[in-house]
Amino acid sequence: MKVCRWRWFRFIFFAICAAFLCSSVNAASNVLKQEKLTAAVIYQISRFVSWPESESALAHQDDELLICVLGKDRSKLLPQLQYFTSRKSKGRSIKVQSLKNRRDLLAQQSVSGGCHILFSMNGEWDELSDDDIRLLRQKTLLIGKTRDFLKGGGMLALIWVKSKINIVINPDALEGSDVKLESRLRVLAKTL
Repeated sequence: MKVCRWRWFRFIFFAICAAFLCSSVNAASNVLKQEKLTAAVIYQISRFVSWPESESALAHQDDELLICVLGKDRSKLLPQLQYFTSRKSKGRSIKVQSLKNRRDLLAQQSVSGGCHILFSMNGEWDELSDDDIRLLRQKTLLIGKTRDFLKGGGMLALIWVKSKINIVINPDALEGSDVKLESRLRVLAKTL
């Protein structure tokens, strides 16, 4: 009788472990799919944006388009964006830069035109002052993940709803910027 209980206990234990492992693998797989889709959407958005050529590092056709990712939790998105460095956006090569914090971002912005697209992962956006955001908006497309990002001065948010990405625009943030979205992108997006 004891042997039977022990076998039953081991069976239940392994069943629970297997279920937990499968759910962990499935969750990791879902996160990877989300990051792949996020990277693809950022790339596609880059094809429908115009930057001020006179002030930026995009004055020449062979200048690179710089996509920056701001945040501590960027390890899954960066490899997905790196995939697009072998492609072009509006005839320009793509370069991806990882930024940990506000200091890294401001240093990057002072070098050769700075970021053309900035994707903010999480709370690092909160480190920026209103003046920082106002300066960034002049020549950088600011993309985040939440409506709070938009309320904090961001331009676009990629919001996940039922395994789909909704693009939401903050028209007030875009209004004062030299970065312009093509009407085809504006039609697809929702407004804050």
